[in-house]
Amino acid sequence: MTIAARDRLIVALDLPSTEAARGMISKLGDAVSFYKIGYQLGFAGGLEFARELIGQGKQVFVDLKLHDIPTTVAAATEACRDVGAAYLSVHTGGGAAMLESAVRAAQGRVQIVDDPAPDVEGLRLVGVEVDGGPDRPHPRRPAGDRARGQGKAPGRGLVALRPRAA
Repeated sequence: MTIAARDRLIVALDLPSTEAARGMISKLGDAVSFYKIGYQLGFAGGLEFARELIGQGKQVFVDLKLHDIPTTVAAATEACRDVGAAYLSVHTGGGAAMLESAVRAAQGRVQIVDDPAPDVEGLRLVGVEVDGGPDRPHPRRPAGDRARGQGKAPGRGLVALRPRAA
């Protein structure tokens, strides 16, 4: 399967307002069709802005790394699903019950995805694991592993979950 160039790039809208984000999207034009909304823009415009982008035919990754009690995470997941987001990040540190509630709310079963292809229907969940970086070592990895090249490969801390037909 060939993926169009405009669908291979996810542009992070790490901007302070929906107005600034609209300006960036306008400058990019049709060259990009996929955008990430993180905390800053999420709190400045949130799901209503995601809904606006989706209404324009864009795909949206809501990157809020949800980490809360299972019922709260389920409610947030349902809201993202109902808006039509393509991806939603959840923090794996929330535990199995929280992750299972997110998967149920996304109306699917857990399926590990090596290549989260854009032709998959429904909300896909991205599980994000803690990675302390070089100045804050990962709690389950000895300090210095990354510097010696023995740490996890880039991307190995991410697990993509997507709904699958029953």
